[in-house]
Amino acid sequence: MRKECDLSGADNSPASVLNQTGEMLLVVNWVNSAWIQIQTRKWEWMWEDQAVTIAAGQNYGDNDVSAERYVQDATWSPKGRMDFMPWAQFRIAYPVQTLADGDPTVWSIRPDRALVVNAKPTTDTTLTVERYRNPTAMGTDNQSPDMPPHLHEAIVWKAVMLYAGFDEAGGLYQHAKAQYNLMMGAAMLDDLPTFEIGGPLC
Repeated sequence: MRKECDLSGADNSPASVLNQTGEMLLVVNWVNSAWIQIQTRKWEWMWEDQAVTIAAGQNYGDNDVSAERYVQDATWSPKGRMDFMPWAQFRIAYPVQTLADGDPTVWSIRPDRALVVNAKPTTDTTLTVERYRNPTAMGTDNQSPDMPPHLHEAIVWKAVMLYAGFDEAGGLYQHAKAQYNLMMGAAMLDDLPTFEIGGPLC
């Protein structure tokens, strides 16, 4: 990123991304911001199969992932697949004050991102969910983006765009944007979930 922006000392790689100051701190922050922004989409390489535990006598599990990042037809309890219901409907259909003990069959995500279910299990119950991870920053020298290696350069071009916006370098911004769009356009064909044609409306 430093070389593309022709920043001072661009021929010398920094010994570490930690404890930087001045211009190099800006560079580190731009690269991290670029990486986080790229992750806002639900890329296939961000998919995960995860477990969420509902404690006995409770109807929620700790969580920090929004409903939009879940595969809504892929949540399972030990009794079978569960149905998803949007929170606005769930809170009316299953008010917490009237929930009974039993095996949950319906789930939702509260506004605070906790996963909630429509019954209180009598024993700790583990649900299996499919979802796309939240964006995460890079924080150590040996950390590598968990995206396909051939897309790593997209982080560079996105970071260059952030620098160019800061430095009001219009020409550099347009060049970086063109390179970024070229890479991410191809990535969208390979690494975003495919659209499925729904059934008839009537």
